[in-house]
Amino acid sequence: NYLRFFPSINLQNELKENHSIGLSYSERINRPGYRYLNTARVYSSPYSYFEGNPFLSPSISRRLEANWLWKYTYYLAVFSELITDPIEEISIQNNETQEISYSAINLNNSFRTGLTTNGSAELNSWWSVYWDVTGYYQRFEFAAPFTGETVLNQGLFVNPFIWNGYRIGALGDLSLEWEFNYVSPVYQGAFLVKRRSEFSIGVKKKFLQDKLRVSLFIADLFDQNKFTLETEYAGQSHVFRENPENQYIRLNLVWSLGGQKVKKKSGEKINTGEKQRL
Repeated sequence: NYLRFFPSINLQNELKENHSIGLSYSERINRPGYRYLNTARVYSSPYSYFEGNPFLSPSISRRLEANWLWKYTYYLAVFSELITDPIEEISIQNNETQEISYSAINLNNSFRTGLTTNGSAELNSWWSVYWDVTGYYQRFEFAAPFTGETVLNQGLFVNPFIWNGYRIGALGDLSLEWEFNYVSPVYQGAFLVKRRSEFSIGVKKKFLQDKLRVSLFIADLFDQNKFTLETEYAGQSHVFRENPENQYIRLNLVWSLGGQKVKKKSGEKINTGEKQRL
């Protein structure tokens, strides 16, 4: 029977000008994609492969959220979300063949509750700030393959992002900016994703009466945005590391061709008849 209702409600109340609160509830269904259902093995190395699971069930999520918005700039939300039969990847370690296989299973459930806030501020005429911070408690529960052992992964997660911009008019419309993003250790089903961070800086400058704009941006200055997964349950323990090329330098040059006014020559005669026709 595929007939099922997924209610969604969103209430918003304007308490006064530039000040509102809201409450929302929603239910969603997430069906497994083809990759998760396909049983053909896809090898990433001679000792590691992914194999789909054709017996996956769709997952159902229920989310409740209360939010507050002030001056359309400062936002705060408190939320809770429960997912039954969440679809997550797991790894299975074979000590005899020294192989690691990856597949997808339905966990028993997952739950998270926390808050998120974002906003921006002009601290003075030359300093701007933007922030986006999320923090929550999370829990994953599932039965380990083969052993049936109940595994409970839980913990606190925090993800602050902050951007600062500075305008230095005394140096000819020079602007500086830096941004910092931190992701604390977080569980993703059976995996623990280790902490990572990124610090980036940029500078912009205008030349030749604003005709030429030059910007330079350096991403992940300290090369700390690495991706590491750890798994430890049912007698297995292994680590997966990924080192993407997140560091780069971007230089932009923009030349403005527009905005030029055409000066009318002195003494230029105007065809009055033609002007009236137009």
